[in-house]
Amino acid sequence: MRKHSAQTLSYLGAVVCVTALVLFSNIQEQMWPFPGIYLIEIALIGLSFAALAHIHAKDIILLLWGLGGALLAFTVLGAMSIGAYIAPAYLFFLLAAGLKSWEDAKTLTYGILIHAGAAILQGAYMFAVI
Repeated sequence: MRKHSAQTLSYLGAVVCVTALVLFSNIQEQMWPFPGIYLIEIALIGLSFAALAHIHAKDIILLLWGLGGALLAFTVLGAMSIGAYIAPAYLFFLLAAGLKSWEDAKTLTYGILIHAGAAILQGAYMFAVI
């Protein structure tokens, strides 16, 4: 049951990420290119998460935590624009990664650390580019 719930949550999150790309791509035409690149990155994060969510290997689960952390940076730093639209995807990914690593405390602990590290690195990258 937990396996199917994690997969369903990851698919819902991917749909939200791709929908955000479609909704905000019209606005991006008037802006400089980095918002468009960020939109593509958000969609790729969502599609990657959905593609990897059915694999139950420790390394893949840790990668899912990292993808969720990268999406957290977009959610927090884009809070006044796109963040509100991708926040549900972030919550779906967080729950999916948590469900997949729930049985192994070590994987859960490492996953949370990777999640935080990925959020910090993605946020630092965004600040450096902007």
